[in-house]
Amino acid sequence: MQSLDLNGSWRVRKAEAPGWIPAQVPGCVHTDLLAAKRIPDPFVRDVERQVQWIGETDWVYARSFEVSSDLLAHDRVLLRCEGLDTLATILLNGRTLGRADNMFRTWEFDAKRWLKPGRNAIEIRFVSAVEYVRARQKKRPIPSWGGPLEVRGRAWI
Repeated sequence: MQSLDLNGSWRVRKAEAPGWIPAQVPGCVHTDLLAAKRIPDPFVRDVERQVQWIGETDWVYARSFEVSSDLLAHDRVLLRCEGLDTLATILLNGRTLGRADNMFRTWEFDAKRWLKPGRNAIEIRFVSAVEYVRARQKKRPIPSWGGPLEVRGRAWI
């Protein structure tokens, strides 16, 4: 079995916005923004309130990587993802490889048909789970026992 580790240096940006910043995978957008000095430390006093917008924003992670002809000679080439938080679309060389909707499982996708020898590009688009839940809540409210459901300062019934 042959493997190619995609952990390490990536880049991240707000979806639909210019301006990439360096990122580390595994990791999270909060630590990447903190390392790039784009946000204050959320663990100081009440700064966490100032950075709530991060969870309400869609994010894109990307990187390029090299694939050898030897790797492509295998019958199957799987992309294995662990801890994709939470609603993610994985694109390989501009084509949708798969989607994930649960951080607490491992996802595997057959990537061979979209890979090519040489330089390849992977992009993972994360949709805000907060915004997703808000939209779903409008369509079909979640029942509440003992009072409204409080999410980031907004009461939901």
